[in-house]
Amino acid sequence: MRIAQNFDRTSHVLALALPEMQRLSLRTQESVGLMKALGTDVYCVEMIESPLSLRCSYSKGRSQPLSRGASAKALLAFLPQSVQDEVCDRLLGGNPDERSALLRELKAIRANGYAESEGEVDPGVWGASAPIFSPGERLEGSISLMIPSTRVANRRDELVQQTIEAAKAISLCLHQV
Repeated sequence: MRIAQNFDRTSHVLALALPEMQRLSLRTQESVGLMKALGTDVYCVEMIESPLSLRCSYSKGRSQPLSRGASAKALLAFLPQSVQDEVCDRLLGGNPDERSALLRELKAIRANGYAESEGEVDPGVWGASAPIFSPGERLEGSISLMIPSTRVANRRDELVQQTIEAAKAISLCLHQV
């Protein structure tokens, strides 16, 4: 029953997110993913590929640990402390320095409303990711923009802002349903 409910919820979020993902990809000409946390991993639920020949290749269904990359950290920052502790213990091996650094980064992500990384998952890939919330501030996933690092340059602030705006638009749709 819980699996079916989770599938229905994910399908609902995807249906509302897809038009905004397509708009973000069209505006930026870059790849956009819808990501969801499950356990101590983050999964790609949907991917809109960049129309450019040089693009990031991140496939639907791919997973990675919740401790690396903008997509993962944008989710982890808003998950319960118990999940953050589990990620630190399981994925960082309890290393106190890495744990402190990750927890400081998560605090900054919560304050800023987005995560950013470069080369943490794939070399040469820059990413920005912002969380998506349904009513009651329930974390539903994150929207992630993925770009070859060579194309970010002076577009960084604009790309981050567009990612945040896309996540907010999806969240607003979830609040209106």
